[in-house]
Amino acid sequence: MTNPFFDLVRKSVTQPGEAARVLSHINPTRSEILQASLLLAVVSVVARYGLLWFLVTFSPTPAHLTDYAVWADVAMQFGGIFLSIWATIILGRAMGAVISFPRAATTYIWFNLMLTIGSLAMLAAFYFLGGIALLVSMAVGIWALWAMAHFWSSLMGRDNLLMGLVLGVVSMLIASTITVVVVGMLGLPVMEIATDV
Repeated sequence: MTNPFFDLVRKSVTQPGEAARVLSHINPTRSEILQASLLLAVVSVVARYGLLWFLVTFSPTPAHLTDYAVWADVAMQFGGIFLSIWATIILGRAMGAVISFPRAATTYIWFNLMLTIGSLAMLAAFYFLGGIALLVSMAVGIWALWAMAHFWSSLMGRDNLLMGLVLGVVSMLIASTITVVVVGMLGLPVMEIATDV
């Protein structure tokens, strides 16, 4: 018997349109959305730290990771998740689609969890495979655009992949911009690289 979780992972990679239809039948509770959002926030911070560690370790110039508060980074990611979900809902309505909060949350969290896992796979590929890992990076990038188009067009209830891609990208850009502005205004410590030159 096939495990439903791994079956959804497989479909998300190879048949994102079918995976989007499966996601549309999932109706999580508020508690489940909060737990999944927190998990995504933590995994995202771990993936970002891994990426920055890779850049620092293999940088041609001396560099190090600056001190930062993990809780602030997790909180920033957590808030960004809900901003993206609401941006998707509001922009979707402006484009004539009625999107429910649970469906938007399920789609956003699942897609970004898959994307974060893909980012970790890219890091592992660069570490173990060297230059060949560029092919892995290209594959993950192409998959991300392809899957986003399917997931967000399904959210809108339309077959227009371009419109789905636009909705996904713009909603995330809006949420990222708001998050960066808030972090700047509050002066929260964030993860960054500092060079020693």
